[in-house]
Amino acid sequence: MKATWGDWRVEVDEVIAEGDRVMLRWTFHGTQQGEYLGYPATGRQVSHTGINIFRIENGKIAEMWDLYDRLWLWQQLGAIPETRELIASARKANGFQ
Repeated sequence: MKATWGDWRVEVDEVIAEGDRVMLRWTFHGTQQGEYLGYPATGRQVSHTGINIFRIENGKIAEMWDLYDRLWLWQQLGAIPETRELIASARKANGFQ
């Protein structure tokens, strides 16, 4: 993780537990200093949010679901255009001005 994101840190924004489930909402911050899923290092600082949901069984994590804003992350890295650019491009391609 440190090789890819350098100065990375995660802030825990909220924790909710009920029954056998625990939900963790977090914010990630880091600078891409190494390859990430095949995308070369950019030196860009990013931050994105996510949620983890854990199912606990016998005091241990039995299952985990990981949801995070992948679109915003890839846009911050410059791998894909920002949303407004995508919308403008789609409108133009479909004959809308």
